[in-house]
Amino acid sequence: MSPPAAGGRRARRILILLLLLTAAPILLATAAYYWWPPRGGASYGQLIVQPLPVAIAPGHWVLASWAPAPCDADCGQRLDNARRLRVAQGEAASRLDVVWLYPPGATVSVDADDVHAVALDAGVLVALAPGMHPLDDLYLIDPHGNLVLRYPAGFEPRRALVEIGKVMKVNRGMG
Repeated sequence: MSPPAAGGRRARRILILLLLLTAAPILLATAAYYWWPPRGGASYGQLIVQPLPVAIAPGHWVLASWAPAPCDADCGQRLDNARRLRVAQGEAASRLDVVWLYPPGATVSVDADDVHAVALDAGVLVALAPGMHPLDDLYLIDPHGNLVLRYPAGFEPRRALVEIGKVMKVNRGMG
């Protein structure tokens, strides 16, 4: 009787091993879900996703910054950062415009060929970002006119460059 008992033990071991191999991924996934939650895809810029009531550059991605006219040193630095971010996009640079938003009624002159000036009341940005200082920020606007990301004053251009590149790559068909 010893051979059937040994065969039964072996079959039982194989069955238990198969059950463990089947249940292990489920148990590990459950443990990972509850005890090691993912960090999430935290973006560097603040996600806004609100439509602008004014069409700035339909069909193009836009890096926009609001500043009073005439453009002071801080304004010049923000626009220069935006221009550099645009150029650093490589092939995608043709899909991205740099826009200086200024108060309506002001006279402006833009020295750079790749910067456009558009009149926009500051109250529009303040209404879209309550409790913040939106007039010192840089905005990424999609081709449909939606504010997508907001980068506060003093942001790290290298981190913004990577993030803007990813957003434009994922949304290649938009503009």
